[in-house]
Amino acid sequence: MRNYSRAVIEAELRRLARKVPSLRPNDLAVIDAALDELAESLLLARLRSLPQHTARLKRLFDTPRENS
Repeated sequence: MRNYSRAVIEAELRRLARKVPSLRPNDLAVIDAALDELAESLLLARLRSLPQHTARLKRLFDTPRENS
């Protein structure tokens, strides 16, 4: 689930960087840290205490894999 939340955060950061090109790398790093903390506190920490819901949440937040 951690990988899925990272994929969503990274996609959002790319979208934001395209939409607001004046954002500096430091700005994006602050936003990244804030989104990561939100994912951790709102989703991942709760998942650790309720592992029986992992499969359902994985389907909900699944992101397509890019082939390298």
